[in-house]
Amino acid sequence: MRRFMLIFLLWATAGLAQELEFPRDEGKHDGVDFEGWTLLSHLTAADSSRYGVAVFFLTGKVAGLKASAVYAVVADESRKTAVTYKKIKPPLISRAKHTRGRLFEKYGKNILKREPSDGPYQIELEIKDFKLSLAFSPAKLPIDLGQVAVGKDREVRLYLVPRGTVMAVMRRGNQQHVLNGFGIFQHEWGDSPEKNAASDMFAIHFPDGTDVVVYHSTSFPSINTLVRSEANGDMLLTRNFLARADTVLLSPRGSGKLAMHWRIISEEEGERIMLKPTFDGQEITLLGLPYWLGRCEAVRDGSDDPGMGYVYLRLKKE
Repeated sequence: MRRFMLIFLLWATAGLAQELEFPRDEGKHDGVDFEGWTLLSHLTAADSSRYGVAVFFLTGKVAGLKASAVYAVVADESRKTAVTYKKIKPPLISRAKHTRGRLFEKYGKNILKREPSDGPYQIELEIKDFKLSLAFSPAKLPIDLGQVAVGKDREVRLYLVPRGTVMAVMRRGNQQHVLNGFGIFQHEWGDSPEKNAASDMFAIHFPDGTDVVVYHSTSFPSINTLVRSEANGDMLLTRNFLARADTVLLSPRGSGKLAMHWRIISEEEGERIMLKPTFDGQEITLLGLPYWLGRCEAVRDGSDDPGMGYVYLRLKKE
């Protein structure tokens, strides 16, 4: 069955967009309104302290003007705090460097690159008192999701690497940590999403090597795609699943309604995944829009071995 679904996925995406070509499609694309590279990682230090480190490199329109921005969000599980570091580069003040045909994005002192093209993705950040040197080495092949609707007659092209190993050195103020762990890498480009068309994303990793990535939104246009990647590389794509929250709270920062305790129910697989935040208060503002970027524990029905996940949600205004 999974082999059939893999063939179906390849057939479906081939009809939607050109075949991916690397290193060309890792870098900046011409003629697009928006482009973004995302890393979501779960990292552990030598003292066993655990962090969720998320990095976003974005280029496109910010407040109606072309600009580039880098965001880093550090969720500290022991302190139960989430801190956002950001640097926005308007073109009139400081030009960002984009290299087509290969991945090399430079926004001031902040760099995202992949050299050589089959090597690790490398990130170097320096924002105020925060420094991060990180390498993401893919453990699985990229999955091409083709075109995803982000509004009426608007689409973005999307692919993701569902799992990779991460090694990093992070310094905040006078504290430095050597970190290692795993994460997910995503790249999208195309039209700027409509204000209410951004999809919610769930990136889930289990100890047996299974990764589940979910894109879900009930706004126009609705999005419902679940990708399950097995440890051996077999893949299942389905749109026959449910994603719902058991609890809806008012965001502590007052930016909207926060959906908590998500359940992902795959009718095709008969599997249920429960996502619980490791701590509250992980709201962020990204390009002026409110999100909840939450590091979560993921629990499958019938399993005593929990996984880790990220929940990336657009907060709903009252």
